[in-house]
Amino acid sequence: MSSLPPSKVTSVLHKSTLVFSILESKMRDLATVNQIKDAMVIAVREASPNRVIIDLQRVEFIGSVGFLAFLALRREPGVECITLCGILPNVREVFLLCKFIPDQSMQKAPFQVADSVESAMSM
Repeated sequence: MSSLPPSKVTSVLHKSTLVFSILESKMRDLATVNQIKDAMVIAVREASPNRVIIDLQRVEFIGSVGFLAFLALRREPGVECITLCGILPNVREVFLLCKFIPDQSMQKAPFQVADSVESAMSM
């Protein structure tokens, strides 16, 4: 798969799974988030994956605008599952507060979670 804007996100296609790595440490301004969102949507439309994995290990901060990039992928036809992985504790807390990932009291959420890309691939 082609490399997306190198300063923002990269992608690799593994069979029917598209793996993104977010390279930005902060997802808080609309311009950055829109670049990431647009790059991911274009890649999904080109690859037509069933699953998407988003590696967030470099993301240290996410503001509410940052969720736009991930929610846009939920609207893409054919994408059945989106898994977030490598989430740092402070970023995980924001996803939990917004109920975007499952916790002990809520098993159904818009995104699944895995510790790493490798564990997400085996889900």
